[in-house]
Amino acid sequence: MYFSLFPKSRVLRLLYMAAALLAVGGLVGEAWGIFRAERAFANHASVADVFLFNGYRETGSVTGDNGQHKSVKLGFHTSEGDTVTVSQDLGDDEVATLKAGGTLHVQYLPEHPQASGRLDGHSKPAWPGMIWAGVLGVYALLLKPQGVSRPSRQRA
Repeated sequence: MYFSLFPKSRVLRLLYMAAALLAVGGLVGEAWGIFRAERAFANHASVADVFLFNGYRETGSVTGDNGQHKSVKLGFHTSEGDTVTVSQDLGDDEVATLKAGGTLHVQYLPEHPQASGRLDGHSKPAWPGMIWAGVLGVYALLLKPQGVSRPSRQRA
């Protein structure tokens, strides 16, 4: 099967353009959600000390761009006194801190502590999604089909 980045068919160009524009919309929406979440953390996040359930136990391990990450079940107490548990991916330096008996801190939004709990300093940037949206937007513009030329009518 042959796949062309810039197909010659007008219908395929329009189809690719529509798909690219849908992807742009999704990426912009995701970036906006990340931006709003980061702004909420900056404006009114609470911080709590992390504790481990039954000591240090890995629930999984993933190798990513920044090395090995280990998934660990962590807990923290909210300012209201509730105990919340979250699964968090930890880097090697954070695992070493926990094994040495050190303290990590978790940030959370008071209205949704279970869904928003994350280790302090684990922010998520919105700009990569915007860059991809820009790349796909330029691609969609480059896919624009050429106008259909019609023969001109001359008056007699």
